[in-house]
Amino acid sequence: ADLARRWEAADSSGGKDIRVQAGVYRSGSRWLAVNRPGLEDEPEVLEPEQARRLFGALPFNTLAERSRQTTSLQGEIWRLFLLAMLTFLVVEAILIRPPKPSAAEAVADRFPRRAASGGVGEAA
Repeated sequence: ADLARRWEAADSSGGKDIRVQAGVYRSGSRWLAVNRPGLEDEPEVLEPEQARRLFGALPFNTLAERSRQTTSLQGEIWRLFLLAMLTFLVVEAILIRPPKPSAAEAVADRFPRRAASGGVGEAA
């Protein structure tokens, strides 16, 4: 059972997540105050060498951020894909339109009896 679903925030009317947000929570007759230290919200960057010393012989992977030189290229690429997507949507909208009816079909739709008799006037 998910314990976070049973706890309701008692200090605010909005929904809060007990797992990540500080506050006062209530579950039935039970009360709980969650006080997270402010340092948890301040991300600290750990250098790879510090991580190696910290973990010792334990295996681990690091995610290294590359230089930001590709940012302008990425900006140009997403604009190109956006333009291509819009072009394809317009082409698709044109292609899925129903064809225009011929003149005979248009007359038959407007005047069904005249088209059924095959002529301008009805034969007696």
